[in-house]
Amino acid sequence: SDLFAARVGTGLDMALDHVSLRRQASAMLRDTVGFDLAIWAVLDPATLMWAACVVDGGPHDHSLERELFANEYGQDDVLRLVDLVGDQRIGTLDGATRGDPELSPRFRSVLRPRGFTDELRQSFHDADGTWGALFAYRAGGLFSAEDVAQLAPAGRLLGAALHNALARGNAATPPTDDAGHASAPRRDRAPRPTTSWR
Repeated sequence: SDLFAARVGTGLDMALDHVSLRRQASAMLRDTVGFDLAIWAVLDPATLMWAACVVDGGPHDHSLERELFANEYGQDDVLRLVDLVGDQRIGTLDGATRGDPELSPRFRSVLRPRGFTDELRQSFHDADGTWGALFAYRAGGLFSAEDVAQLAPAGRLLGAALHNALARGNAATPPTDDAGHASAPRRDRAPRPTTSWR
């Protein structure tokens, strides 16, 4: 049941910059767990602000990113990044709402209008902090306990890999806009054909 984690452990190219690293991980995830849209963010471990997103799937949608960012840092909701830095590092929207996603403002105002039916979130960490996160979405169906079990062991592997890539500085990761203000994350699109979503 840990096929994704096994592939990350044996196949992830640790020499890649952080953008290419996340693109490779996304391809592995698509082949094992599957999703309609995945957003792979770099996090500032001190503030948990996200930046430099790699997006895999769906059409270009800046409003989705802005709305997710506003929800994450400005609204009370379930399964926020601050909830994924302790003992629980992974979860699904369906699980966090006990099968009633309408309890989530993010689901009601951001996800459901776009046809998404579930969200899986995971933070990537090592001994020094939390360096990234995955936000995966399905349009139709839910993420299963088996999906969560496949991803969970990969959290520390991906955290260490991201930390190392960021420390090497192979690609810039400005967490702010040109004026130096925290802003909605920059988007680096995955270059592969992807499934469309509403």
